[in-house]
Amino acid sequence: MELGTLKIRIFQWAGWLSVIVGLFALAMLNISLLSGYDTPFNDRFSLFIVLSILFGTLAFFRRTSRTLGLWGIALAIFLILFMGVMFFLGWAIVPFP
Repeated sequence: MELGTLKIRIFQWAGWLSVIVGLFALAMLNISLLSGYDTPFNDRFSLFIVLSILFGTLAFFRRTSRTLGLWGIALAIFLILFMGVMFFLGWAIVPFP
């Protein structure tokens, strides 16, 4: 009986970890954009996105943690799209620096 609750808790923790890592990456992106300085976390920004997607897919397999997994995956996809759109907009303004 204890093993069943442990499995459920692992999926719940993976979902929450996915959301927390996604929010942390979003906060670091906002801080770096607002302050104009590169934070040390920006070097590992893709790692945070991959971790959020990884934990989100792990949490997606269980019905009780599916919404948390979707939130984590959605945050990661939003960050990828945001960075891509900002790159292309910046490149359209000044294509050759």
